[in-house]
Amino acid sequence: MKYIFFMGKGGVGKSTLSSLIAYKLAKRGEKTVLISLDFAHNLGDIFNMKIGNKGVRLEEHLDIFEPDIDRWVEEYLRNTRVLIKENYKYVSVFNLDNMLNLMKNSPGIEEYAILHLLYEKTKALADMDYLVVDMPPTALALRIFALPFITREWLKTLLKLRKEILVKRERIANVHGKEKFDFAVDEHEDKVYRNLKEQEEENAFLLKLIQGANIIPVTLPVQLSFKETERILKKLSEFKLNVPFVIVNRVKNDEWKKGCVCIEDKEVKTFDDFEREIKFQDFDNIDSEILQL
Repeated sequence: MKYIFFMGKGGVGKSTLSSLIAYKLAKRGEKTVLISLDFAHNLGDIFNMKIGNKGVRLEEHLDIFEPDIDRWVEEYLRNTRVLIKENYKYVSVFNLDNMLNLMKNSPGIEEYAILHLLYEKTKALADMDYLVVDMPPTALALRIFALPFITREWLKTLLKLRKEILVKRERIANVHGKEKFDFAVDEHEDKVYRNLKEQEEENAFLLKLIQGANIIPVTLPVQLSFKETERILKKLSEFKLNVPFVIVNRVKNDEWKKGCVCIEDKEVKTFDDFEREIKFQDFDNIDSEILQL
């Protein structure tokens, strides 16, 4: 499967462009999934239909999803609750529900939930040719792209610490007798270690997905939008993520070149103005560069 992510400031046309390209790919015969990872979905408005969490099949080769992100956050927290209770017998000492209520508003929870959603959807739709993603606005989108890199380092550290704990447990068990020892001492028997390995596998999958994706920033021909695009490119380059080009939306002719100095080192594509409600018969007039990705 190939992955295309559209990102940028709110209101620059990410949803319209992602819808446009997904529809065009499907018309070309590519089995395509279009998914919105924004809290404020726009795909239903663009296609003038109710989409929702379960998704709809618009065409023979096009499936569209607007997942309820809040619901995925709740599910992520429920899974965390189960995980804590299963792996840490002493957790009853704490008020787990209050702790999880605090977690709901903690930094990073939304990003983790969205990445888990992306993982589940991608696994379930593995036989598709393209996944086109309409990303949330810049700040959250960049945190989503960065999180697998950060998580990789955290998991390495946690796995190392867990191994050290298991080694010390085994020493204690050897002294007091393993038959009297009520804790796992082997990596394969230890639930916490196994769970960390599962998280490592999921994170490695997401990391590979993001590193192999084409990320396309969308901007407008105004200075503020260009400046934000410059910051996007700088941040994505830190993680060596692939940006094939930038789309400058809602311009005609060469007007955009006057203010494009800040992104001159990146190839820039333009699209003619088009209305928010897509006219499907006009799709053949759209530049086909993205379809070569």
